[in-house]
Amino acid sequence: MKQTRIANLRRELDAAEEDVWLRTLACNRPAFAKDVSLDEKCRAFEALERALRSETRQIAA
Repeated sequence: MKQTRIANLRRELDAAEEDVWLRTLACNRPAFAKDVSLDEKCRAFEALERALRSETRQIAA
């Protein structure tokens, strides 16, 4: 059960990290690409932070 939870948290973390990178890359695209607002970046980084904290707590438990 614990291993399943850790695997789920790792997938959540990977998804949040991918979201952060995709949104960051979108900011470095040419002018015709969609701009990513600071609010969207903050939400993506907060999701990554939550996933990291959650995974750390689960591993420590």
